[in-house]
Amino acid sequence: MDILNIVVLSLAMVLSNALVLFGNYFYQRRFFKEFEAQRIHDKKRGEGVQAIENKMKAYERLILFLERISPDHLVLRHIVQKESATELKHRLVKTIQDEYYHNITQQLYIRDDRWMELVNLKEEMIQLIERVYGSLNEDAKNTDLAKKILHEASQSTGQKLKPILRRLKADFGVLLD
Repeated sequence: MDILNIVVLSLAMVLSNALVLFGNYFYQRRFFKEFEAQRIHDKKRGEGVQAIENKMKAYERLILFLERISPDHLVLRHIVQKESATELKHRLVKTIQDEYYHNITQQLYIRDDRWMELVNLKEEMIQLIERVYGSLNEDAKNTDLAKKILHEASQSTGQKLKPILRRLKADFGVLLD
């Protein structure tokens, strides 16, 4: 009987140890699954925050782009004494193109239709400058070009800029909600 008791006790100890090991295994497995799920959630949340920050910066830059190519800001920033109308025209067009290329990657973060509005406005601004320049006499001064650009823009392209700016701001507001 002693051997039988020893066998039964040994078997009971093995079974109890096995139960503890299985319980520990399942507990740790559940713990690591929850830990991994939390890590994935935190990573996605972090990427989501980063994506929102990138979108916010894109909207900020594109609003600045619109302000910088608006006729009144553009002309007043670039008019220089003793400069020909031709030189002013070239500098205005180059500035618009440079601003556009500087911000071209921001299209990744805004709606396609909003980006197309910006592209079309940029093209219209360049066409306006070219058209106004073409209507001037050869001896026109840079101030003549500047005045005529401001006048023409107030009646055409300049009127398109404000609604686009409002829509960008509205999109930005939706992003924050």
